[in-house]
Amino acid sequence: MITGIILAGGESKRFGGEKGLALLHGKPLIEWVIAALRPLCSDILISANSASYNAYPYRVIPDVSPGKGPMMGIYSGLANSGTMHNLVLSVDTPLVSAALLHYIFENAGDTMIAVPQMAPQHFEPLIGYYQRDAISSMETFFAQHNYKLPELFRSLPFRGIDLQAWPLFQPIFLANVNTREDLDALQNRE
Repeated sequence: MITGIILAGGESKRFGGEKGLALLHGKPLIEWVIAALRPLCSDILISANSASYNAYPYRVIPDVSPGKGPMMGIYSGLANSGTMHNLVLSVDTPLVSAALLHYIFENAGDTMIAVPQMAPQHFEPLIGYYQRDAISSMETFFAQHNYKLPELFRSLPFRGIDLQAWPLFQPIFLANVNTREDLDALQNRE
């Protein structure tokens, strides 16, 4: 049993609108992400501080404490998850596939958190495997007003997954939509 947690609660200042509802090849970004999670997950949660996603048949979970960044979105999702195993995926990474998420999950081993590692100390923290047990460590960080995921990673059993060791990997899989120009670049990609 795995729960999928979609991070859709960012402020989208650079994008200038609700990123998850922006269209890529005629389909909202959130639907690309749902399609990647659905084959692997028994439940999907949308971590968002907006009613924009209420039309989807998944629970929308607001941040326990808004304005604290992605760690709070992950924490809020984990706190509402009914499973130990969770796959977290940001709404602005539409080209992540179910196969890539499966690779991360299969290589997580006995860690609490496993995310792609593209170079020494360069992680993709908003794509990955998170055990529900990471909640207590996150609460310790919140008590210290620390919301930095890389520091959390150093404090508990963690694994950086080398995606370049996966024969199917292509760097475009991790394309991130931060601006309208990023979205246009993906639209125009052959």
